Amino acid sequence: VLLNFWFTTCDYCITEFPYMETVYGEYKDKVAIVALDQQDSAEEIKTFKDSFYSTYDVKLTFDMAKDNEGVTSAFGITGFPTSVVIDKYGTVALIESGALPSERAFRIIFDHFSAEDYKQQVVKSLADITPKIKPNVQMPSEDDMYAAFVKDAGTASATIDRNKISFANDPDDEYSWPFVITLKHGAGCDGVDCDGTACGAEKCIVSTNVNYEDSYTQLFMNVTLEAGDVVAFDYFSSTERGADIMYVLVDKKDIYSISGQTDSGTFETCYAYVAKEAGEYEISVIYIKDDSDNVGEDRVYLKDLRICDIEDIDSDTFIYRFAAENENAIGQYTKFPELVKSEVDGYYHVGTAEGPILLANLMGYTRFSGETTAYYIAIDKSYAAEFINYCNYASNASVNGCCPVNEELMQLLKRVARDGDKEYDNAWLEFCCYYEAYYDRDDDGTFEQLEDPIKGLAPFSAYDAILSENGTVTDPEDFPNSVYYNRVIMPRGLLYRFRPTESGTYKITSYSMGGGTNGWIFVNRDLETRESTWLTYSNVYRPSEVNPEDENCYMIAYLEAGVDYYIDIAFYDVYEVGEIKFKLEKIGDEGYHRFTLASPGYFTYIETVSGGYNGIIAGGIEVEKGADGYYREKRSDGKVGSFLYADFTYSTLIFDKSISKMIELEGFNFGKTEGDLYIEYLRSTPAAKLYYLELYLKTLWGEDFDEKYDEYNVDDVVFGVYSGEKDSDGKPTKTAKDEQVLSWLEAAFEDATYNNDTNFVAFLRELWGAEYEEYDATYKVNEVLQGIYHGTGEDFEMIERRDGRNYDTSHGIYLTTSPSVANEYAFRSSNTGEQYIHPVAINSQKIVYFDGDSFFQDPDYQNYVAKRIEQYN
Repeated sequence: VLLNFWFTTCDYCITEFPYMETVYGEYKDKVAIVALDQQDSAEEIKTFKDSFYSTYDVKLTFDMAKDNEGVTSAFGITGFPTSVVIDKYGTVALIESGALPSERAFRIIFDHFSAEDYKQQVVKSLADITPKIKPNVQMPSEDDMYAAFVKDAGTASATIDRNKISFANDPDDEYSWPFVITLKHGAGCDGVDCDGTACGAEKCIVSTNVNYEDSYTQLFMNVTLEAGDVVAFDYFSSTERGADIMYVLVDKKDIYSISGQTDSGTFETCYAYVAKEAGEYEISVIYIKDDSDNVGEDRVYLKDLRICDIEDIDSDTFIYRFAAENENAIGQYTKFPELVKSEVDGYYHVGTAEGPILLANLMGYTRFSGETTAYYIAIDKSYAAEFINYCNYASNASVNGCCPVNEELMQLLKRVARDGDKEYDNAWLEFCCYYEAYYDRDDDGTFEQLEDPIKGLAPFSAYDAILSENGTVTDPEDFPNSVYYNRVIMPRGLLYRFRPTESGTYKITSYSMGGGTNGWIFVNRDLETRESTWLTYSNVYRPSEVNPEDENCYMIAYLEAGVDYYIDIAFYDVYEVGEIKFKLEKIGDEGYHRFTLASPGYFTYIETVSGGYNGIIAGGIEVEKGADGYYREKRSDGKVGSFLYADFTYSTLIFDKSISKMIELEGFNFGKTEGDLYIEYLRSTPAAKLYYLELYLKTLWGEDFDEKYDEYNVDDVVFGVYSGEKDSDGKPTKTAKDEQVLSWLEAAFEDATYNNDTNFVAFLRELWGAEYEEYDATYKVNEVLQGIYHGTGEDFEMIERRDGRNYDTSHGIYLTTSPSVANEYAFRSSNTGEQYIHPVAINSQKIVYFDGDSFFQDPDYQNYVAKRIEQYN
């Protein structure tokens, strides 16, 4: 059994469903899938499943259900989607978090756990059971590789002699795929029936592990270089950005990582290494694929390997250098760079204060040790807490595992070195490295250095926020602050520092063309953990405001002059990549009234006394009930806090429906059980409507029913599958016949001749088959159809409108006995669209909610309402 935990608006959940369904069709006699959704209603899940085919051209046949029993919580699921495999012995054998967007992933799972010779075992991840694919191709001979890869090979113009370079795959690794020789055809040519002449194809070498997840292609070259030689080659990448990556290593040290689609559409140059000393160097190129998507061609092409001069470098080039060199006979290094501390960024630099930043490799193997890391040496020491802060920065850094060295980190590294049993003065530099720059971008004799790899990750490396004059920046494209996310960062987001020169109320507004955004403001008063210094959380923009589809956010806070604040705006989805812009404006002096969220909306769960689980909101403000019966914010400064307001009009981060919509759907009507509501829901499902339509069409078409039914593709049309021309999104449009079927569908549903209790029961008998009697005993269908419901009692009632007044039919008064609802009501004027908040001073256990026009101010009407409330009490 595969339990899949998901929800209807989870993009990654939706991404994996077509692959899951395809493979499930092959294994459904051996495998069961139950997709459990804790967040959405049964109705929403059913609608999602029914409509999936029309949107994604895949009909979902595995079971989907609402998780009413806390199974999601019982498994401790915190990320979606997550798949849990229960093997044939009833053991939870695998918990795999994250989407599995390939058929191969599900085929591996089903193959392994449904095998006849399966032996019970618990595996940590899919990778543990993924069979490695052995290459089915061989690397060409070294001479052929030389001829195909080295620029001008075999001519006097060649810069690398054949006797000064060797080529190899790893002979001891049976799973290492080789690079092979190919032609890279020109733009628009697929290579079919083309010898390369017409399209200008170029001879090159290419990776071979295309479309094989968890695989790698390798090429090892030993090349003899002179001091000052630059090794270069051209590459073309067509891979999944940030996931399927080509690494360039020199003497087993990462120099470059390249992924995604080559921006120019043509080959670009990689300057792989600059030799400081003459000697033989190992240069490796490794293309590693992860276990998910295959994007683009899923290949990297290489050509024109050559040696050139430093003056030939024409793009940013940074070469890895160790900070400790020349190891002596007793294992100590004797050559170290001159270090200068910069007064600008607080880091140590090599050579001058403007030279390369000195980096400490905290998470990987170094010259200090090839068996352990600085992190593991420090983890159980008295200074671990301080050191781990830097390790967190290093783990999120753009240079993997490395952190710039400031004064505090230098002193910590010295302690780590001593605890690692190396006592000489410069032993700490064995953890360190730097990237030497070789491109003079402005041709002025200076080199643009590698940017701080933890820029924005720490308070001391935060970007500086730009303040705009209120109202002067109106076009979101002109928002002056910009942050680009190209990798996962946890804790989420990059920091912008802002120190107001004037106390007042400030507003921060985001703009993103990508996914939805969140925002936070932190205060620099002991900013060790972002949670402890949380000042304010973002509001999501309402529909019709700035770029509403992408859920941009804003924050408003009172900020004091001279205090450092840190603005953090990030994508709601931590895996999202792209640019976010924001503007910062001062909008007032002493204060500003606005609605904000009482909680950021994170969920956690608590176990009930009966063993079930209840969702609770974690985080947000504290509240207290006043003597007047109203709930307010409980402030830490002792001041009287704001009233709490219930938002009846809009959905929130907690629920996907507004309170008014929940009331309309009878969500608070506890006179009906979920079973009662389910029976009412079934009556209007596409399947029920199709049943009524068939009765209608049999009357309309008579003996021609079967022929006409096929001619009009009735089944497809009812379930949203049309047969017209495809629109700009590639989806078929409706034909005239499709429109006619939909017209008949509406007519049949509205006609009591077809949509009546008798036919509905007949439909349920067909739907439930042999299990009808069992379902009927559970749901008491006939009682529900007669208006006899099975809940615990009415929670609210609608009070009729006063006769003779011309009110909109949606207006009325709701009374509730729920003690958890605030003693306030909101209503929206249908004329002006303005929103009013008005407290109602009645028994705190009896709440009244008005929904109507400004007629409620009419004294006569208020007297009428008071009498009705009195009668209700």
